[in-house]
Amino acid sequence: MPPASPPPAVIDVASNSPLMIIAIVITFAFTILALYIFIRIPKTLVKTTKQIVHETADAVAPVVMRMQHVHEPARHPVKLKKLTRVIVIIMKLLLIIIPLTLILCSGLARQTALDAGLAAMIGIWLAGICVVLFGIQYALAHLLSVKRQDIL
Repeated sequence: MPPASPPPAVIDVASNSPLMIIAIVITFAFTILALYIFIRIPKTLVKTTKQIVHETADAVAPVVMRMQHVHEPARHPVKLKKLTRVIVIIMKLLLIIIPLTLILCSGLARQTALDAGLAAMIGIWLAGICVVLFGIQYALAHLLSVKRQDIL
């Protein structure tokens, strides 16, 4: 039998004031950093997503109008704005429907890391929350007289 190794050295932080201060400073710094990241990331995501969605809708709207045989879409700014709003809503619904469909189709796989029923239940629940939140967003925008183009 090999000789027993000595137990690891334990530093008692409670009785060592400099180590305690360093541990508190590091903990505080990481807490502030985590809060900053949790606040900043959603803002950046919303800003980027809004820009991408509206650029895509603005690019697609003239093409759709030409397919509807409306010549020179620039001459019809009201129709163009209305169509852009509809395209944004369709894109939002697609961002809910596509992942939900993929989650429901994951039950067809033979081996999954998560039970297919549980995954479907979570997916349906999250999709329902998204639909409710979109509804609340548009209802509040209507009540507060926010322009539809300012809504993501």
